[in-house]
Amino acid sequence: MSLDSIKIPEHLIHKYLFMKNYEDVHIDGVKVLDVTNEGEGLAIIPRQRYDSDASENDFTVVTIPKTVPGDIVTVSLRRHHMFFAEAELISVSRKSRKQSRRNDRLVVCKHFSKCSGCQLQMLSYEDQLQFKKGTIEKAYRYFFPQIFDNPPSNFAEVMPSPMQFAYRTKLTPHAQIPKDLRADDLPLPVGFLDVRAMQPVLDIDSCAKVRFNEDLVELIDGSKKKVDPTFVLRSSIRIDHNTGEFEDVCLTKRKNVVTEKVDEYVFQLEANEFFQNNRSILPILLDYIKCNVKNIDYNYIVDAYCGCGFLGIGLSSTLPDEGKLFGIEIASKAIKYAAHNAKINGLHIPTKAVFVEGNSDEMFKMKEFAECGAVGEEALVLMNPSRKGSTPAFMKQLLEFRPKAIVYISCNPFTQARDLADFEALQRRSTTKYRIKALTGFDFYPQTKHVESVAILELIE
Repeated sequence: MSLDSIKIPEHLIHKYLFMKNYEDVHIDGVKVLDVTNEGEGLAIIPRQRYDSDASENDFTVVTIPKTVPGDIVTVSLRRHHMFFAEAELISVSRKSRKQSRRNDRLVVCKHFSKCSGCQLQMLSYEDQLQFKKGTIEKAYRYFFPQIFDNPPSNFAEVMPSPMQFAYRTKLTPHAQIPKDLRADDLPLPVGFLDVRAMQPVLDIDSCAKVRFNEDLVELIDGSKKKVDPTFVLRSSIRIDHNTGEFEDVCLTKRKNVVTEKVDEYVFQLEANEFFQNNRSILPILLDYIKCNVKNIDYNYIVDAYCGCGFLGIGLSSTLPDEGKLFGIEIASKAIKYAAHNAKINGLHIPTKAVFVEGNSDEMFKMKEFAECGAVGEEALVLMNPSRKGSTPAFMKQLLEFRPKAIVYISCNPFTQARDLADFEALQRRSTTKYRIKALTGFDFYPQTKHVESVAILELIE
């Protein structure tokens, strides 16, 4: 099979561009062969089965949500692209039971078949972890294959989440409001994107991943009547300052101030700002990093892409008494809360911690960074960029800074692998060398395709 044999002709791309242009084509007996890192099944269909102009050597690669390798399914064809087509799952044949890892008895959410929020509920948790390990391996095979010449021990193994359901602390439902809203349009559907192509928002009244379903029902019902598309549900703790006891509450306004507690640390931020949504796994993440850097001596923690300060503050106990934390973040609101969080956790500003608003690419050139006194041979650098990853400019400056160790946390293993491949290429033209001591996945989002990847690099003296 060649690339030419799966290239889709223009007449099919045009035909399936809009639903009104084509009849609903169902194809049965389709076997799912693999799964993408997006959690969608991959299958190959002889194109003659639905296109009379195709030859016996023409095939269509299709992606099918909510399927796993070994499934034998009936699908409905949807939008076609240059080298693949989208398909909607209609049914799964009982014939695939012996060859598929699918177990629909594991599905606990009544919206699963249509909701785009989860991809993997039909798999056992062990199989979900294997899928996520495979995602990390695939990312490094594509972008940084040299790592397989001498991989770190337990490479790409995925740390399980203590909670597989009811773990999310934030939920942002969607609503589509017509331009000419009329009273008879109400109540509006409020929920999540529908996995079926061209479908509107899926109306929901519960979510298996969150802990505040009673609040979800009440808030969604109210939003349908008042047409408020900006609401959010955010778990927060309410502390009794007299006793130190606390309880979980659900906040619903984007400017509400959320309080999070991780180990002995407390963090505050606005409800719409970023904080990791699985509180249960965060102590495990901090312990993992501490374990891997415990034999490295450093006096400074440099927290690039620091957000509201969680990582740097959460690891500040590893600093010596004279140590200091420096954080940088481009979001002005987040950096204000980072400084606030340092104070409420006993880190004096500016003697023990400094937080600066700015672009991480410019960090090493900033006056504030020079004034904080951090030097590479005494520093641990933390990186936690967005899904798009870091930049060659930052990685080049990072190598020139020569920190004792680097912790790179990523919600996208593909961009992490790309960045570490760039870092490796820079080292080939330098006398400064690092080794990847550990690279491990963390399952921050059970039941979904997402996996966090954590790489620990240490300087070779």
